[in-house]
Amino acid sequence: MAQQLSATARRDKAARDKAYAMTPDRKAKKAHAEREARANPSAAKGKDFDHKDQRWETPNRNRGNDGEGAIVTLQNVTESRRALDKLERTASWLTQILNSSTVPTFVIDNNHLITHWNHACELLTGLSGSEIIGSKEQWRAFYPQSRPVMADLIVDNVLEDEVAKHYASGYRRSLLGHGYEAEDFFPNMGVDGRWLFFTAAPLAKKGSLDPVIGRASEIERVIQVLCRRNKNNPVQFSIDEIEDIISSRI
Repeated sequence: MAQQLSATARRDKAARDKAYAMTPDRKAKKAHAEREARANPSAAKGKDFDHKDQRWETPNRNRGNDGEGAIVTLQNVTESRRALDKLERTASWLTQILNSSTVPTFVIDNNHLITHWNHACELLTGLSGSEIIGSKEQWRAFYPQSRPVMADLIVDNVLEDEVAKHYASGYRRSLLGHGYEAEDFFPNMGVDGRWLFFTAAPLAKKGSLDPVIGRASEIERVIQVLCRRNKNNPVQFSIDEIEDIISSRI
């Protein structure tokens, strides 16, 4: 019984085959086989061209083994596969959390490409995730022309002077991680413009602990405080309460 390849192995094989198909050697062999097929179409029908023996062979024979045997090497990758599966489940779980959150949230990677744009962000900005994920057009939600948003500045690890240049109306260091938070008016959002309070923080580097891992309850309480501000008091909010929440875990 033929061995069934896993989905990952099939993807890897397809990638290798695609890469080989683009090499000069493979292109030359393909062109040669096409010339031979045009010269003798009846012999070529349903067969592959054997470049070693310069003749047409049935696919099974041409792809077979004419050597003296085969050698197989084995490697136990169970632990790495389990770790990868765990990472994939975690990524799926985090995506579900983002999408179900009532707090507008988006994520960009180190290349400034949008990787997540949750439903709440769609409702706030009027831009759908399918329209903007995979692009570098996060600015479209907030500004009439291209310019860096705070998340872009975080990714580029700019000096604080650069942050001040783009957010002269006021900003401060974020309470969640090594980022920034600010409040600004965006005249191009909605009919009469909107005031937004926003926070941007870096994601954890590979191999290090994310500053928000294990802090779900604290973050939820922070969100509740900010939501009360939006509902009941558009001018003031309890910064002391948020500081107490975060300080309890620092």
